[in-house]
Amino acid sequence: VKTGLGRIFRPRAGSVTVAPDCDPDDPVIRAVPPLWQGGEKDEWELLKQCYAQALALAWEHHCDAVAIPLLTAEDPRFPAYIDYKIAVDTIREFLEEQEMQIYLVVFDHTSVVLSVIL
Repeated sequence: VKTGLGRIFRPRAGSVTVAPDCDPDDPVIRAVPPLWQGGEKDEWELLKQCYAQALALAWEHHCDAVAIPLLTAEDPRFPAYIDYKIAVDTIREFLEEQEMQIYLVVFDHTSVVLSVIL
């Protein structure tokens, strides 16, 4: 994210916000997933927090449907099976309490294979 001073910074892992420049009736929710550090820096919990907060924000903004990508898809070090399992489990938990149409977006062959296996 670029600041007014021209500096670039990475928001804190686990943070989720609504983009300030989007249409309030069609919000864009931004989530910052953790970077994989071997699984010893709370990456699993931070990733679950990202999915849960993104869904909660969508609910607060009265979204009937939401499309969520696998959040760590751009980090080749983050094990895809962990991301997929956390995403599905968190979505399932959310749907036990709320009604919403949720699409989990996958970008590569590995993710598609995981969706069949898991």
